[in-house]
Amino acid sequence: MNRNKLLQFASRQFESIYGKKPTCAAYAPGRVNIIGEHTDYNGGLVMPCAIDYGTVVVGTFNSDNVFRFRSYNIPYAQEELDLSTPITRYENSWTNYLRGVIKVFLAKGITLRGMDIFVYGDIPHGAGLSSSASLEVSFAAFINGVFDLNFTQSDLALIAQRAEHFAGCNCGIMDQMVSSCAKEGNLLKLDCETLNIEYIPFLADLDIMIINSAVKHDLVEGEYNQRRKECENAAKIMNLKNLSKASLDDLAKNKDKLSAQEFKRARHVITENARCLATVKALKEGDFASLATTLRASHNSLRDDYEVSIEEIDFLVDTICKFGSGKAAARITGGGFGGCVVALVQKGYAEQLHREVIEAYKEKYGIDAEVYFTKAANGAQYLPITKL
Repeated sequence: MNRNKLLQFASRQFESIYGKKPTCAAYAPGRVNIIGEHTDYNGGLVMPCAIDYGTVVVGTFNSDNVFRFRSYNIPYAQEELDLSTPITRYENSWTNYLRGVIKVFLAKGITLRGMDIFVYGDIPHGAGLSSSASLEVSFAAFINGVFDLNFTQSDLALIAQRAEHFAGCNCGIMDQMVSSCAKEGNLLKLDCETLNIEYIPFLADLDIMIINSAVKHDLVEGEYNQRRKECENAAKIMNLKNLSKASLDDLAKNKDKLSAQEFKRARHVITENARCLATVKALKEGDFASLATTLRASHNSLRDDYEVSIEEIDFLVDTICKFGSGKAAARITGGGFGGCVVALVQKGYAEQLHREVIEAYKEKYGIDAEVYFTKAANGAQYLPITKL
């Protein structure tokens, strides 16, 4: 469903629930990461793009000092936030992302007033396509627009990142930055330490295919935060600010001081930064063979050194590389422990490849994998409702 259809549907639902028309709206996309995984919170390089799936927020002011939240994606879930009371995190509530955004704006000394809010998105939850970042960024863009605050797109990304930390996931900045700042037809190369952005044109002869394993994950609990801690420990032992400053020589010199897991986590980050640069070079030179080799090496590192892949994901990557030999490149994408595989497929071959892959996956695991075709899309936008 494209952005305008999402907005139109959300507006009708809002009117049905609240008995009035929304007066303002915002949209932010999800993302797929092409290369540079688990490097963002280590100050490294990433290169994602926004996808043409996302989240809309529509709303209008009310006469109370209360934010009321409803979502089509979670039927019958209605929650409220009284602006006169302290903002706390609710256990297992999707509104924590919205509460976090409001808390960050209030901490900046901004005065808000009550609003009725409705949320609708078409990003598969738990698939590793950043549905949470899309929600946070969309709501941050909504607040920024409706209250005429004039924060930049990068500012909104940082606000959304802090909201996710409030929700319980100590994430890096990649997801929020691409959701906010993406540019159509381009990958976004981001230095996560300096926040410098370079737009890398995507090859016109490639399709982006995302295969959802239908094995869901939940990064808020445990594994993600544990790996971040292991990386921070490794950097501290090597007397570095973060692992983006490390080299393989640094790693070798400190091997005896690191645990086996810390060593592997650091090796992944260091080599993944190098792979990000190699991918930029391959794209600029139109070298698909090198691109495919680099993406496969990224997957292997995430599987073996970072240990965030699972059997089903490995099977999908292996199958894509087998059936798409010379025509497709693939790797796990997102936080891991399930979720999605991203494949870059030469034009004219994606439909055939996707049929072969889902048939093999169904035969092996009895699971119907979902396949999405997407393009590199624009980032977040605030839209007065009159533009719908």
